[in-house]
Amino acid sequence: MKTRSRSVVPLSLGIAVLVAALGACGGENDAGLAAKRSSTDASGVDTDVEFASYHRSAPWGTGDSAALEGRIDVKHGCVATFTSDGRTVIPVLPDDTTSISDDGNAMVVEGRSYQFGTNVTFSGGYFMSSERDWNIPKKACRMGDGGYFLVSGD
Repeated sequence: MKTRSRSVVPLSLGIAVLVAALGACGGENDAGLAAKRSSTDASGVDTDVEFASYHRSAPWGTGDSAALEGRIDVKHGCVATFTSDGRTVIPVLPDDTTSISDDGNAMVVEGRSYQFGTNVTFSGGYFMSSERDWNIPKKACRMGDGGYFLVSGD
């Protein structure tokens, strides 16, 4: 009776390879990233900073009038807003006037600098899912537990 020798790959290794392969597929509209800078996130880890963005068709300060108030910071490489009630909301910012500062410690929207770790107030509208024409650069930016907030003013 012949026996065959089989290679056994540990399940954890197989899962890790699968997760890495899926992660390499990229996010929605990866080619259109508005900005990426090296910085340190809220947990003190060096990371590239990216943000969710959209191509706006109306002037700054027009649009929905809901308010997003909270601390703007970086979570897993993505700009996020942390509200006083404990939610994480992903701000979706205008792609033509938003950038990350050269030192990676702030974002600039419409010429105004917002230092990471400080409180901000934006006007716009809440969404619980992303819209097709938004640029959501990486998995970390895909959904906060508080949804998305389309920023149209401050």
